[in-house]
Amino acid sequence: MLLDNGRTAMWQDRDARDALRCIRCAACADVCPPYQVVGGHAFGYIYSGAIGLVTTRFHHGDSAAAGPLSLCVSCHACASVCPVEIPLPRQILAARAAVARGQPPSWPKRVALALWAHPRLFDAVARLAALALAPVGPRRLRALLPPSQRWRTPSLPARRPARDRLLGQSFAPARRAPWMSAALRGKTVALFLQCLADRLAPAVVRDTVRVLRACGLRVLVPPRQHCCGLPHLDSGDRERARRLARATIAALEVEADLVVTAGTSCAIAIAHDYEALMEGDPAWQARAARLAARTFDFVELLDRVVDPPALPSRGRRVAWRPFCQRVNVLGRPDAGARLLERAGYEVVEVPESDVCCGFGGAVSIEHPEVSHRIVLRALDNLKASGVTDLATENPGCLLHLQGAADAAGTPIKVHHLATLLADALWIG
Repeated sequence: MLLDNGRTAMWQDRDARDALRCIRCAACADVCPPYQVVGGHAFGYIYSGAIGLVTTRFHHGDSAAAGPLSLCVSCHACASVCPVEIPLPRQILAARAAVARGQPPSWPKRVALALWAHPRLFDAVARLAALALAPVGPRRLRALLPPSQRWRTPSLPARRPARDRLLGQSFAPARRAPWMSAALRGKTVALFLQCLADRLAPAVVRDTVRVLRACGLRVLVPPRQHCCGLPHLDSGDRERARRLARATIAALEVEADLVVTAGTSCAIAIAHDYEALMEGDPAWQARAARLAARTFDFVELLDRVVDPPALPSRGRRVAWRPFCQRVNVLGRPDAGARLLERAGYEVVEVPESDVCCGFGGAVSIEHPEVSHRIVLRALDNLKASGVTDLATENPGCLLHLQGAADAAGTPIKVHHLATLLADALWIG
């Protein structure tokens, strides 16, 4: 038993078994943004880095694993560098789920996850919050936050979310636009709103629709859509994640050639996580696989399918920052830069633009000091480049970077890629 130290249990656990292949090279720690901030045994108890997040619960128990597990920002960089191809992100999610069964999260997080899982209640609370906070404003609200959270100006819920204008609607292709695509002409795309963009950045959803129409697509916005379940999956709440995933699958099973969202994290969840999440239920697994096969994120669709022509220069310098999971899961991190260049923008390279911004969903709330250190590094690199316009793609990253830049008093303006493309393309 002294030599075993939990390894037999690890071997018997299908999700964790591959961790026994670890050669202790520490590559997963070297590339991990939170580890670069906290270092040492805080990130993994005794075994540090991403591999420590997986092995700690077997060697030292769930109580030792719970804190370190909450530091992971789900950027997937650890999987991209592992020389023996251990699926660390999937194993970290499994570890979170196992720990959550015995040690529920804090009561504020439990309340938030429960609220998020009930669409009507979530809608009512979001609308009440929008009314209550509108007179306060983002910057005054920031001053009321605890000191550890004041480094980021919060985004307030929109009084009129995107769903109020778009849900259940169908939009014809633009009459004329420079990126009309022969490959897409006559096709219909179902748009998944993405809950953060819907409630906190509705202009992103509007601009996504405009760009898709400018590429010759008919855009259908299916009703009854809410959340893909990613917040619950990341938090280890697999039962609610499955429930929300099933609802999303059912909502998107409409007569459309493709499914698209401007939330890259949601597209990755649908295309890469849903089928595994439905394990043990062949019927739902099949439905998840069919949806995954026709789901694109906004950037991937335009880069791979449209292949747009180049437009005249706009004389505007922009930095491109891809979502970290695009870099580490989807590949093609320069896709957004190519689209910006073809839309007439001058794209400026910024060091470490492919490193996670530090948002990580709940991580930026539960560990604000860690998240702050990561995003400051991103902003410092951007300031050193002399560029004041930053384009990104995932709504969570957009709001995180926007809020940090505003609170720091920098001239940096953060835009969703869809907004910059819509400005360049839309003729009507």
